[in-house]
Amino acid sequence: MLASLLIILFLIDGRVQWSVYTAIFVITIILLITTFLTLIVYFFRIHVQTKNQLPWVTIELLFNLVACVTSLVFAGILMYDVIKMYKGEFHHHKYVTPPNIGAGGWRTRILVVMITEIFNAIFYGISMVRTRQYGIL
Repeated sequence: MLASLLIILFLIDGRVQWSVYTAIFVITIILLITTFLTLIVYFFRIHVQTKNQLPWVTIELLFNLVACVTSLVFAGILMYDVIKMYKGEFHHHKYVTPPNIGAGGWRTRILVVMITEIFNAIFYGISMVRTRQYGIL
């Protein structure tokens, strides 16, 4: 959840600059909320109380898989963006970088967001493995 919050904070200033930033921003908020809800389900042991009504482990595994793949795709897109920006090419963006941040600061922000997306994918992957091992405990 902290990695998702970092992504949201770093993209909040320039999300209108490129429509891909807006998509990453919105989808990260959705992933953050869903992650929080799955933690609530496990913390209050709702998954044990209602195990005959909903396949919680399957839902959690599917969510982690989707979140992991989504984070990896975002990391790849942002890697493309970072490479373009370090070459001095910003024409794939709709607007110029936010004036209070500047081009160099924005490149650094997107690099941090890209690395954070990689960590997000790793964290969701670890969560998927742990869910598969310990499932309904």
